[in-house]
Amino acid sequence: MPAPKKFKVPPNEKLGAKQNRFGLMQAYWRIWVEENYPNYQLTKGDAFRDPRVFGAVGIAKPGGYGRASSLHKMRLAQDWNLIIDGVFQQSSEAHREIGEAWESMSEDASSGVSFNDGNHYSLKHGGRR
Repeated sequence: MPAPKKFKVPPNEKLGAKQNRFGLMQAYWRIWVEENYPNYQLTKGDAFRDPRVFGAVGIAKPGGYGRASSLHKMRLAQDWNLIIDGVFQQSSEAHREIGEAWESMSEDASSGVSFNDGNHYSLKHGGRR
């Protein structure tokens, strides 16, 4: 099976450029999954967490969920719901192969498979993943 497209991490990459690269990487990865795992379906889960609802980066707002410093708040994380053969997958292990493929795309790509949040796909930033 061919590996997904590789992306270089530019030195001193600004946040906006990183967000743009993250979106482009997701598009290539999503197509790669479709072509290589025909029995898999991916639907979007959590993406951007609006600070009006969840609090600014570093602040947890009452009634919200997730970490105060979540990369979702910075538009650098996306949760993907995985359905295999029509069955919604709830285990992190179900994401292992496609998560490892995501991580192979860039030195700062991270998937939640390694920290029991399998449907979480992100770019590392400021020591967070």
